[in-house]
Amino acid sequence: MLAVLREVCRLPWIHRDEVFRAAGIPMLALIAFELLAALSFWGTGWFAQVAFYLAEAVVVSWLAITLHRLVLLDEASASSHFTIRSWIRVAKYAAAFIALWISYLLLHAILMNGIGLATGISYVPTGGTRNETAWYWVYWITAIIALLP
Repeated sequence: MLAVLREVCRLPWIHRDEVFRAAGIPMLALIAFELLAALSFWGTGWFAQVAFYLAEAVVVSWLAITLHRLVLLDEASASSHFTIRSWIRVAKYAAAFIALWISYLLLHAILMNGIGLATGISYVPTGGTRNETAWYWVYWITAIIALLP
């Protein structure tokens, strides 16, 4: 396993010119989306945030496909420009990415609500306060468990 990790780091360094050329535009697009999201989420609604996340999923898919084709398939001709075949690849990857994220959110909500109801952590009596420490522990443990599948 250590040899695989070494090779994962070595290949992009050996082909750094091709990596920078091919991944430059997708990486700049991802940085632009991150900066725009950080600046615009103050005061935007739920719909705008969802639209941003969907667009960001497409940009992350574009970057991932470009890098995977370059490094894993050893295609020196990997391009960041779109063709019909690359649009199909990006759409499939983005759809899978979004489906996995939605399944994670659903599983996390089910676990959080189930454990919260079973342990009484989610119960707050009138005038009382929630046990924040216990709630955060359950939140993070269920988040990790939901990531496993």
